[in-house]
Amino acid sequence: MRLSLVTRAVLAAAVVAAIAAPVPAHAQFGKLLKKAKEKVVGDKDSAAASGPSGSVRPGEPKFDANVLELDPSLVDRMLRGMAAEARSAQSSAAKAEKINAEIAAIQKESDEIASKHPSDERAAWENTNYKVEECITDELQRRQETHEGDMQDMQARLMSDPALRQKMIEISQRASAEMQRGDSAAAQKTLAEADALTYPHAKEDSAAAKKKCGTPVPRPSWMDREDALVERRSQLADQLRKGEGAARDTALQVVAKGGGGGVGTGNGGGRAGAPLTAVQYSIALERMIAWAALTAPDSKEKWKGSYSAVELDALKARDADVRKLTADMRGLGIWR
Repeated sequence: MRLSLVTRAVLAAAVVAAIAAPVPAHAQFGKLLKKAKEKVVGDKDSAAASGPSGSVRPGEPKFDANVLELDPSLVDRMLRGMAAEARSAQSSAAKAEKINAEIAAIQKESDEIASKHPSDERAAWENTNYKVEECITDELQRRQETHEGDMQDMQARLMSDPALRQKMIEISQRASAEMQRGDSAAAQKTLAEADALTYPHAKEDSAAAKKKCGTPVPRPSWMDREDALVERRSQLADQLRKGEGAARDTALQVVAKGGGGGVGTGNGGGRAGAPLTAVQYSIALERMIAWAALTAPDSKEKWKGSYSAVELDALKARDADVRKLTADMRGLGIWR
């Protein structure tokens, strides 16, 4: 189906407006964490690969707006955040298992379709229909050019009729949704509605073009199914990516409900009541996990970590909780 010039222009603008949306993204903190570790631990100690074992070295780490002192208040908030993150991560892992199972099923069905319908079968259908549709397009274009006056009248109507413009937007959104789910037949009918609204000669031109060029071969159902599987697999992949950031978002929300440990400099944990940024939380988490690893009785870590006296007292006071939660975090693969 070849849409009229006015219809195509309106739909193009409407579809762009309907499907455009910002894509969320989670920041990567690798380089920042490395720099923070160098500040707190020191280049030589962090790079050391010799010596019988690692150790915790009392000292004065370099705190700043991102590297906060693990005072009792911040340790308490971090433990609550870590517990929430671990629970959320476990839930996400269960969901991810189901999603991966569905992805595996999709892959199996896709492979079965591919074995029955090789790629050259799709190419043959596309080539055959391309020639017919190209012929129809050229014929419709030629016929539409003979109705230039009608096209100008319709353009003026679109500019002055908000209801008609809204109707065109609704049609474009419906057609876009149908195309996204692979229902090309439904999308074709929906787009025909737009042509009927904006171009009075659409029906007669279409009949004449098909009489001259022939009718496109209906799209095979297996092809629609194959495209639907591709779309579904893409949706599931998006769900997995969103799940990866959900656990950390949950932790930050829990930590934000506590006091202390906010943005600040020097040896203090920051101003009371301020939430932690994702970077602050990530660095604090890595330092707590490192402390638990370095002070474990059977530690085989080769590097040394520097912690202030306040931090050593605060971590020691919550020794059992810190070790349990850091072990949970490491078991879930949550490092920072």
